[in-house]
Amino acid sequence: PFCGPFGDVAMCNSLSFTYFSTSGSWEGSRATGAPVNSFPWYTANPGSLSIAGIAGASSAFLGIAALLPLDSNGARQSARDIVEWLEWFGFPKEYSEVLYEVLVNITKTDWTVWTLDHPARQTDKTMFQSGRSMVREVTMFESQAPQNILDKMAQGQFTGLIDGAFTDNTGVAHAAASGATEIVGFFDGMSDIWSHFEGVPRTESLMNFIDTCLLCSLNFQIFQENYQVVKERFDRTAVNLTYPGATHLSGILVGTIQATTCENEDMGIHAGRPVLIRVVSVESTLGMGGFKYSDYTDLAQEVTLTLQANKKYAAQIVEWLSK
Repeated sequence: PFCGPFGDVAMCNSLSFTYFSTSGSWEGSRATGAPVNSFPWYTANPGSLSIAGIAGASSAFLGIAALLPLDSNGARQSARDIVEWLEWFGFPKEYSEVLYEVLVNITKTDWTVWTLDHPARQTDKTMFQSGRSMVREVTMFESQAPQNILDKMAQGQFTGLIDGAFTDNTGVAHAAASGATEIVGFFDGMSDIWSHFEGVPRTESLMNFIDTCLLCSLNFQIFQENYQVVKERFDRTAVNLTYPGATHLSGILVGTIQATTCENEDMGIHAGRPVLIRVVSVESTLGMGGFKYSDYTDLAQEVTLTLQANKKYAAQIVEWLSK
């Protein structure tokens, strides 16, 4: 999308990855891959991609740690500074050392999901498995990868992926950027969709009690309408499907949102295009993690039972998807 109507598509597709060694006897050695050309290794056959790999990339929310320019000593000092800063605001000292170790371990762990495709990928492995193998191989050489390793990385377009939430946690913005005028959105709550409307702050802190910017999320406004007006209309017209006895499912919201695009150069979106968003939002008390993971199987069962008990709206969702 960033190479859409506002950008030069030919230039964007001609971009390539270059891999190089930074020290040792191979210092200065490099290899450049073929032009990315819309990343066909992700888009040409999406049905054959590893579900585990896709889920891992989708949930790599700590992948941003890969962008932190910290060596081991720098990570420890930064972790200590954060802990001392929180203590100054009243953070309990008995938890400080635990938090310190957690922060250090976060920076020491590779949270990125890596991929390596053909011709470098082994035929009996997925691109995600090959990516992990390449990481292990590169780690052995530290920053002194020999030429044959650099060539292999370039041939397979060795790439790191992190959580899509860093650019668009709903997928709606990317769908609109690709030119879609009718979008079916499956959400796990409605808060993220409102971030694309007028009236929402452009930045969002990673913690509720302090402003973490510059390390914070950006909200891309892509629709002209005020989020409060649109939210009020949606809350009034959407149907909340429930199932008696459900313990984890609060309901499934089914409804529509009428929106109009606004100019957004970052996403490559022009103003004035009507977009119909058909919403299916699973509302639950469960978060994205927990201590009793069988709760999530129970939630999946409750979603199924709810749709079976509301055949009219289940059929409507199927109709939306069949267009």
